[in-house]
Amino acid sequence: PDQALEFLIRSGYTPEGTIIQTGRSFLATIQKDELTYLFKIGRSAEVSTLLENESTWYLKMNQLPNKLSLYIPKLIDSGTLETGEYWLIREYIPESGKISDGDTRFLRADFETDYLKRTVDFLLELPGISIELPNDTQLPKLTDLEFGFYKYQGKSEINNYVKKMAAYQAAKINYPSETLLSIIDEAEFTDTCLTYSDFKPWHFYAHGHELALIDAESVNNLEPLHSDLASYYTRMITILNREELATKILEQYVEGWSGNRAQFFAQFRALVARNAADELQDATRHNRVSAGNQRLMELVLSGSFLKDSAQR
Repeated sequence: PDQALEFLIRSGYTPEGTIIQTGRSFLATIQKDELTYLFKIGRSAEVSTLLENESTWYLKMNQLPNKLSLYIPKLIDSGTLETGEYWLIREYIPESGKISDGDTRFLRADFETDYLKRTVDFLLELPGISIELPNDTQLPKLTDLEFGFYKYQGKSEINNYVKKMAAYQAAKINYPSETLLSIIDEAEFTDTCLTYSDFKPWHFYAHGHELALIDAESVNNLEPLHSDLASYYTRMITILNREELATKILEQYVEGWSGNRAQFFAQFRALVARNAADELQDATRHNRVSAGNQRLMELVLSGSFLKDSAQR
């Protein structure tokens, strides 16, 4: 914290209050020329790599000629200290504007009709975006470093990656891995796109009449198409118990999707199967398995999961 404070003062910024230490980063709100910004610096080499990824997301998304449906906070400055820690400064959005899992605004009808449409529009635009990450870095999840599932190179190994992840998670939660793998075997992943990779409701902030998407430290461009939608769909059921709303989001997305419908649902089922096992395994490890975790796994293993939707 002392080094970060010295760096900020030397750069002409004035910290507001103390620097907060989180599990991964040091955070602070700072001022310069009567404007308020958010400062973030990694506490390790691995997290610094994630923050470099996050800064690329902010920079590239705001350089795109086509305006996305969601507001992306602007990157003000970023770089690496002599000690190797990566830092970034971006627009500050007050905590009071956060749309969290406990925020009733997320459940209001006007939110679901207006902001929900923006979310769907945003997801539809992501598959058309391609950017190069710094040094072509493919980032691992910090908790899964030793398994190497995120170290595949290129499109040819996407199927292998998804299958390995599902099999590993299924084994950990004592669910029949062959059932999950049979769902995944129906899908053929051939395309990747830029993905936010941690797409869930509590990463949205209300910013005027727009939604702002923040905390993009896990973004990468080697995830299968529709990964963000599958992540959002998963969390809507496992965390918020909003299966009906999750289905509504999915239906709106499919209406705007111009690709092959049967192929889409095969891929989407496989991604949700992977996520369901991942979420349930994580919940089991922390002794907090929810009704939503159980419900999503029941849906995935039912054998008819989204089959009717695919035939409409």
